[in-house]
Amino acid sequence: MENETTYILCNNPLEGDVVIVSKGLTTILQSSIQRKDGIYERLEGKTSIGIHQICRHNYTRPTSIAAAISPVQQEGALLPSTST
Repeated sequence: MENETTYILCNNPLEGDVVIVSKGLTTILQSSIQRKDGIYERLEGKTSIGIHQICRHNYTRPTSIAAAISPVQQEGALLPSTST
C-alpha cells in the first residue's frame, strides 16, 4: 500500500478504524466509475488501499451511488400536487 496522508474516499487524515482493502478494490473501482468522481484514476495500479470501514460501506452502497449520480434530479423532483 502506498504511503498517503489522507484516506482516498473521505480525504480525512489517516487515523481511526481502518481496513485494508484488496479483494474489494474492484467494487470500489466500479463504484467510482458509476459515480464519475475520478477516484478510479487515483486507484490505478494499486493492489490495496486503507480506508474507513464505514466509508467503504457508504461509498459502495447502491443507494448512495444513485444519490451521488443524480443530485440534480433529486433536488428538482416535484412533489405531487394536491388539488382541492
